[in-house]
Amino acid sequence: MSTKRVVFKNKSSIRTKRNNNICVSCTDISDKIYGYSNSIGDWLKELDRDPIPRHSFTFKQLKLNDFNDVYYPITADLEVTVTFNKKHSNKLLYWAARSSNDTTIVGAEMAYDDYQNMGIVEINKSGSYSFKLESPRPYVTKDKVWPRHLHFVEIKNNQIDKDAIVYTLLTLPIRKEGLLTPTESPNIKSICTRPISILNNLYIDTGRLINLKLSDNPPIFICAAKDSSYKIFSDDKLIRPNNIQDMENFVKKTSNNNKAIVVYCVKEECDAGINTILKLSNYGYNNTFYYSRGSDYILFDVLTKFSEAGTYGD
Repeated sequence: MSTKRVVFKNKSSIRTKRNNNICVSCTDISDKIYGYSNSIGDWLKELDRDPIPRHSFTFKQLKLNDFNDVYYPITADLEVTVTFNKKHSNKLLYWAARSSNDTTIVGAEMAYDDYQNMGIVEINKSGSYSFKLESPRPYVTKDKVWPRHLHFVEIKNNQIDKDAIVYTLLTLPIRKEGLLTPTESPNIKSICTRPISILNNLYIDTGRLINLKLSDNPPIFICAAKDSSYKIFSDDKLIRPNNIQDMENFVKKTSNNNKAIVVYCVKEECDAGINTILKLSNYGYNNTFYYSRGSDYILFDVLTKFSEAGTYGD
């Protein structure tokens, strides 16, 4: 790998510690968070597979136990907690593509691999389901890049019907109760996605952020903030919250929707980065990663350490 120098924002352009109210986040989000279908994907037809992975070893093992016990992969690094307005059975079988640190897009068969990213979830006392799984990678079928998602079916009387409806739920970064309106997702009351491991393919840490920037084929970095002073790196793109023109300009200049994209906001509690990822998904950009720490963390905490060590780039 060739040696690269990380160039952070010039310190003279960094303000004093940000005001807690300075970052305005978007409030409108994707309306494609949850859905269902009885159809079979073309790639499954080509492999002569059922939409429910009954052929997989994990499915067969869970079936031997009559789908009795709650189960999730030991490699789980993500938890998606959902309260549905639509009533589902008490237990659900779910599965998703495998996780990967590779930022390149692969086909569906390779993404799902051996279907080990599978589990059984049971409704809790508050009426919600907490899916624990590996953060699924996006994948491509023909000319469409699919966002990170999981599928689930209902378990009824310890079995899964032959013609069970297969539901789909996005596993992009989403949080907050009451975030969804009936227009945006009429069948979901609340949804929250959070990492449960630092080794997460979707929520990247500072070390991986730097490594991706130094890679031979670095992702596009997007700062979701009100102005360019919040950028981590000087060449990052800026998409301001609620700014349609910024998003449209990005789409016009970025024809490759397979390209990896890292999105960040200012603070960890900010939602602008989350909502930017959801908006990008609406435009077909689904190979996205989220640096949830935000630019404040790396510019004011990490950057100080770089500066003191004499490795800061002007």
